[in-house]
Amino acid sequence: MQRPWSLRERLDEREIAKLITAYRDGATTASLATTHGVSPSSIKRLLHTAGARRAPSTRGSEKATSTTTYP
Repeated sequence: MQRPWSLRERLDEREIAKLITAYRDGATTASLATTHGVSPSSIKRLLHTAGARRAPSTRGSEKATSTTTYP
């Protein structure tokens, strides 16, 4: 049996929503592609079409910086 060609035929709306949430929570496009059996470029295209962006990074924030001082 041949797999459907269209990405929308391979993934239903619920799977796409989970994929977008996982991406926003930090999953990489490569890991999502492997998990869902599609190419990384398909994942990127789907995320771009959906307008999905990662959550803002905490790098450089007070939470991410060390409070330890050295003499």
